[in-house]
Amino acid sequence: GADKLVKEAWYAAGHVDCVIWGIQKLNIVCCDPLLAHQNMSFASTIGSNAFDSCLPDTMLVDQYSKITVKWALGEPLIRIPIINKVLTVGKAICMSAVSALIGIIGRKFLPWLLPGQAILTAMLILLLRLMSKPVPA
Repeated sequence: GADKLVKEAWYAAGHVDCVIWGIQKLNIVCCDPLLAHQNMSFASTIGSNAFDSCLPDTMLVDQYSKITVKWALGEPLIRIPIINKVLTVGKAICMSAVSALIGIIGRKFLPWLLPGQAILTAMLILLLRLMSKPVPA
């Protein structure tokens, strides 16, 4: 298993755990019940901010992994170099929802907004898909 992992994902473009789930040659197993859980009461090493701090720690993504919604929404997607800000999952969802709503309401005045929002959303989804693939050797 370890030999396949080193050959297939010698350099991960994102989190190694995200990359290895996409490698179909690997037989990945999980302990049930989990032996350990990450402490979700602390901010991610690179995510979480005031945007999601109003969410309670008791809201879980799922009971099994014990990942909190607050922690998941604080995960970064990409740093925008021009303004040196990090776009998190939560910010991306909110921006997408607000721009879609504005695009629907103002489709007569801003006909470009809804198609632009759809393109941006598709680009973010593509970026996430690309980040979960191993970098070719």
